Amino acid sequence: MNILSVIVFQVLQLPYTVFGFPSGGPVSACLSLIPHHHGFEQQKTTPPYAIRVSNDTYSPSQTLDVTLTGLGGWKFKGVMMKAHRSHGDMEEIIGSFTDWPKNKITSLDCFGGVSNVITQKNKDDVTEVQVKWLAPNTTVGNVTFTAYFVEDFSTFWGEVKAHVRATHQPTETPGTVESVTGLTRKITYDDCGSTKGCFFYPRYCTGIDCDTSVTYQLTGNYVAFEVMMDTTGYVAVGFSDDRVMGNDETITCTGTNEGVSIEHGYNPQLYNQQQYREGLIDMETQMEDGKILCRFKRPIAMTLYTFSGMMTFNLSNPYYVMLAWGQTYAGTTNMKKHIVLPPITENKVDFRVNAIHRGDALPKITQIHGILMLIAWTVFAGISTIVARYFRDAFDGQKLCGTKIWFQVHRYCAVMVFLLSAASFILIFVKVNGLSKAAGLHSYLGITVMCMAAHVVAVVTLFLAYMITLLPESQRMFGLITLGVWTAVQVVSEVVFETWRCTKKGEKG
Repeated sequence: MNILSVIVFQVLQLPYTVFGFPSGGPVSACLSLIPHHHGFEQQKTTPPYAIRVSNDTYSPSQTLDVTLTGLGGWKFKGVMMKAHRSHGDMEEIIGSFTDWPKNKITSLDCFGGVSNVITQKNKDDVTEVQVKWLAPNTTVGNVTFTAYFVEDFSTFWGEVKAHVRATHQPTETPGTVESVTGLTRKITYDDCGSTKGCFFYPRYCTGIDCDTSVTYQLTGNYVAFEVMMDTTGYVAVGFSDDRVMGNDETITCTGTNEGVSIEHGYNPQLYNQQQYREGLIDMETQMEDGKILCRFKRPIAMTLYTFSGMMTFNLSNPYYVMLAWGQTYAGTTNMKKHIVLPPITENKVDFRVNAIHRGDALPKITQIHGILMLIAWTVFAGISTIVARYFRDAFDGQKLCGTKIWFQVHRYCAVMVFLLSAASFILIFVKVNGLSKAAGLHSYLGITVMCMAAHVVAVVTLFLAYMITLLPESQRMFGLITLGVWTAVQVVSEVVFETWRCTKKGEKG
């Protein structure tokens, strides 16, 4: 086995990275509770777990014992639980937990509350956990406890519930959270650029023929948005100060066979933290002809909870607009990682100006990286190889700067391959700050190409670049077809030149 085979074999053995939280569910799951164990869905069978509450009623400031138990001694490693209203504003987390077994359970402070969500602190197996819950000092109506139980990394159940009734009528009025209704009118694009602004993707589309689009219109103290995505699952609109995911506000419209919804969120980094959607009004969404259609109004200024404190996104300021889409976790409206790279507007959007915006999914530096590599290996590497093999006698021994012309051409092309590859290599390393997990095998073979200047590995690496699942389908197909044609031309040219050389040798013989 040669060294190249060894390198390729070792790269193929690189493990996939998965994420779990043995020391407890993250704050980002405070509202949804669902474990984001990549590649695994919650079980659809009846949960072998239950929540038992010491009383079926509560009074203000009363403490209740809440027991999380495995039925028939069924064990669990992880758990996450909160309390919320049974009706009305079911998002707000109610009450707080005051006592729990310190060897297994810990608490989270979610959305300005204190110890209002509990979760595991290790992955030890248990069959039962008892905690104490303190009701708020005012009656907020009937309360529901909701929990997710994790048996192991790939096996977990959700939406385990227990209900307690309020002994008095609610003494406080919760913030208004409007319900989501069906679309009251169609989304149109005739007024884009005049009475409303629009962001279209791909850049050559004009509205109804787009894969996805978003329109915006300033109306008083609100900005009205309309979103369309040609798929089922979800489509999310993001507002960001830069063109990189992280520190962004999101509003997500979901549409599946199990229902439609609108969610408010925040991207601390490369994941989404669900937020209260209080403040969003006139929310409408539905599925139609395989498309998600969505409409809502967002206050000009909205405040979000972040790890570092409260953060306000004010649409009086310009932001880059992002569009991401993908699938939801089975039985929920919680979104999985987006399918392809999110397109982002080329410039920041001023929501006071009704303009038509275009954008790209790939950053400019990444596009330059690809262009340099394609020129290096599809043009200069091919010319360098063919000249060295078949054109040594083409110039009748003529020299340039004291060296045969064929060798000068060969050497120039080889140097260009190295320089363009090096420039492309440096650009992408600076862009992603090291290795990109999303690029997978492509990035590791790219390093191999730089170390060995291997033509065959370079060809494989180019093909792998266009097989990265985060690229838009149209871009992937275009790249693969182009590279396929180029490879065929290379093979045919080799056959033609080799036949020509053999014929010349036969004539001389």
